[in-house]
Amino acid sequence: MLSRLAILMLLAAVSGCDRPPQAPAPAPPPPAVTLSGPPSAQQIDEREELCEKKARDAYMGDSLEGGAAEFESHYNVKRDTCFYLLTTVRQDLITKRLLDINEDETYGEYSGSATNWLTCRVEALHCASLREWEVLAGPYMKD
Repeated sequence: MLSRLAILMLLAAVSGCDRPPQAPAPAPPPPAVTLSGPPSAQQIDEREELCEKKARDAYMGDSLEGGAAEFESHYNVKRDTCFYLLTTVRQDLITKRLLDINEDETYGEYSGSATNWLTCRVEALHCASLREWEVLAGPYMKD
């Protein structure tokens, strides 16, 4: 009986050696990143200045032959982005483009005369006049 007990203990000890190593305990998740809140007045001023500079540089890069062009820029605090509105007029054709200058993404386009439009959209919304386009694009250029 003692020999059986000794054999069982020996088998238990040997079988324990063949166990695969246990995986280490998973690392705790990283702490949640908390946003510091809205930008300070100084940060807003700095971002507005940078936005104006980027828009001016982009405007200088846009060439226009035989027409007039003007631009506006606006740092939108709510969206934390710089918008660039380029307006060109050639004869009676008005073209407006609203862009996120940081991402080089077009948010809206208008092309046509003051009364007849060819293209009129802001993001996924389509419009049917220059006035409608201005109403839809307005919130991007204001806070």
